[in-house]
Amino acid sequence: MILRALLPFHILVAVYFSINTAFAANIYVDNTLNGNCSSRNYDLNSRDCTGSSGNAYSTVQAAVDAMNPGDHIILRGGTYQECVKISPSKNGTSWNEGNYNKIESCNTNSGCASNEWAVLDGNHNCGSNGGAVLGYVASTETGSADLKYWWLERFELKNGRNNETAYGFNDCLTSTMCSLL
Repeated sequence: MILRALLPFHILVAVYFSINTAFAANIYVDNTLNGNCSSRNYDLNSRDCTGSSGNAYSTVQAAVDAMNPGDHIILRGGTYQECVKISPSKNGTSWNEGNYNKIESCNTNSGCASNEWAVLDGNHNCGSNGGAVLGYVASTETGSADLKYWWLERFELKNGRNNETAYGFNDCLTSTMCSLL
């Protein structure tokens, strides 16, 4: 009888945890891919589209474009030569788990067999991206659109605009809105 009385409580708890953990996805970026793995079929070990580790893209920009606020982008080791624009619609909403965005190099905590190092290299061609390798967002009708609730960890940014002013990261509103580790 007690089990029957507790059944609605157990269902409520199960629904709560599935809702609160389901909206944050790990999205991988792997520059060895020939195409994107957008059917949740990326394989961490063979680095191709034959597994079940999640979605993976060959560029950081494609991963940012595909992400939802709260997702984590995991960069496989290697150099990515691109300038990445981030729309304000991709911003996180708070520092609570599942509500902030994270970009990091792949490591043993994120499913890789070893700690890897990723480099995002603008190759001095990010002038149209506000000079930033990562993070430039265009101004909106109401003013500038800053990045909010982005956690950046264990990867390198280099060679933004040109040799004189090489920006790496741009447009964090305040230190409480972006965490650089």
